[in-house]
Parts: sequence; C-alpha cells; structure tokens
Amino acid sequence: MLTGSQALVVFFSVFWGTTLRISARYEPFDTPSMWGLCGRASKRFVVSLLLLNVLPVAWFFVLYRYVVPDETGVRPILTAAVAALSMFGFHRILHAFIASDELYRCFYTDDQVARVRHRDSKEVFAQPQSFFAHFVPGLIYIGGWCLLALLVRYAHC
Repeated sequence: MLTGSQALVVFFSVFWGTTLRISARYEPFDTPSMWGLCGRASKRFVVSLLLLNVLPVAWFFVLYRYVVPDETGVRPILTAAVAALSMFGFHRILHAFIASDELYRCFYTDDQVARVRHRDSKEVFAQPQSFFAHFVPGLIYIGGWCLLALLVRYAHC
C-alpha cells in the first residue's frame, strides 16, 4: 500500500466482507426461499441488497473521493483505516430494518425471527430490539468513524 486511497480499498473490502459475514445470521440473501416464492425472503433480499451492497458502494465512493487523501504516508493510511471502520454501521442499520420488534414481521415469521435472534447463542437478547436502538447507533457508527477519519486527516501534530 502506497497511498491512502489504496489502503481504503484494502481496509474497506476486509471490513465489508466481515460485515457480510456477521450479517449472515439474518439470511439476507436467502435465494432458495425466494425460489420457493417466500415473499418475506424476497423482501429481506431487496432491503439487504440496498443496505449491504448498494449503499456501501455509494459510501465507499464518498470516502474515496472526499475523506481519504490519495497521498503517501502514515496519516493517509491511518485515515483510510479509520474511515473504513464505518462499514460496520450498515450491519446495525440492517438489523433495525429487518429484525427490530417494529418491523420483523414483514421479513420473518415469529419462529424465524426467534432463530435469527438466538443463532449461535443459548441466551435470549437482553438488549432492546427497537428500530431506533439499532438504527441510531448504525448512523452514529458511520458518521462517527467518518468524522474521526477527517480529524486524523486534518490534525496537525
């Protein structure tokens, strides 16, 4: 990696892959169920396509064009690493839309959402499952890491 832009490509792709992996519990791209004409799976697919594919591409463009400098050095690479962490906010926003108490019935049956929420765990979620309990932190995660990246980029030490 020579420039901040190159570093952003690397960090963003790794964090995007990780985001897709941790979002798998929600079965976002359940094409076998879609093939079986499950309307809920089709709705999940459309929302997931938007939140896990389309918006991250647009966000990457914003970071690449306006936040991370195409310069060499430690600061541009650190800026890229910090900016790329914003990718994890999309996972929170996905949860808000498809697995929150207010909206999950559009995307899952009661039995399906119980499996999604308890996958890889024997414990019931103790945290609030409201839309805003996930959406607002997702936005803060995206915006906060972006702002911190800008601070790193423009800080004069």
